[in-house]
Amino acid sequence: AKNIFTKRTQFYMIGINLPRNCMRKINPFINKRGVTLLELIVAIGLFATLILSATSISQMVIASQYNSLASRNIQQSLRYAMEMMSKEIRMAKKNNGSCVLFGLPTVDNKIYNPSSGDKLFFINKDGVCTGYYFENGQLKIDRGGLSGAITSAEIKILNMDFFIVDDPAAAP
Repeated sequence: AKNIFTKRTQFYMIGINLPRNCMRKINPFINKRGVTLLELIVAIGLFATLILSATSISQMVIASQYNSLASRNIQQSLRYAMEMMSKEIRMAKKNNGSCVLFGLPTVDNKIYNPSSGDKLFFINKDGVCTGYYFENGQLKIDRGGLSGAITSAEIKILNMDFFIVDDPAAAP
């Protein structure tokens, strides 16, 4: 078997045949065996800085994405509640005095009977007495004596008022 490593290695540079010892003059670091302690500390410092900055950037991105998703969920929940209320309110019928909610008096021949700013009750399209109200930071509904929350327990509403613009006299 012929040993290929015993031959003298030739290097070529720009088409010129150079002997091996000539490469030491061109690149003095070719036979360097290791790095100094200072070079190692600098390299570790740069690597640590790079890793820490990448970690902090990824944490900021994750926190931003979490806030964005939470905001989107809140908006979607409130959009659903408002859409549900608006559809039912648009289809409301006149109250003939049979719809009494929250222990408050009604006004005959009116569609909406506001009691105070945070309560609204009326007769829906199916003839069921329906009321929307604000309690313990949630928007709730009372429909035919059955109550329930419309908004999620994670969403806390601080204030809510209903404003109704209507003529002062009850029209028959």
